[in-house]
Amino acid sequence: AFLTNDARPFYCNYNDPVYVKTLKLDMMILSGTEGNVNDILKELREYTTEVDSQFVAAAIDAIPAIALRLPALCEKLFETLDHLVRTSRG
Repeated sequence: AFLTNDARPFYCNYNDPVYVKTLKLDMMILSGTEGNVNDILKELREYTTEVDSQFVAAAIDAIPAIALRLPALCEKLFETLDHLVRTSRG
């Protein structure tokens, strides 16, 4: 398997350029599995506290994108999305 349950190489660093962060988010979506989705969701939740609103939106958009790839985890993914909406600063 490609990376066998490890999406950590695709975690974004605060100083990554926007285009690198975008590519890493895409790779996190593609590398999501039942075995690593909890770690990915934790990382995506952290991204929602960033100051770059476009990056925050992309991180939030990644959650339903993962749900489309992993339908068995839809409930868990949408619970996370619901939590983010309910606790947003805006």
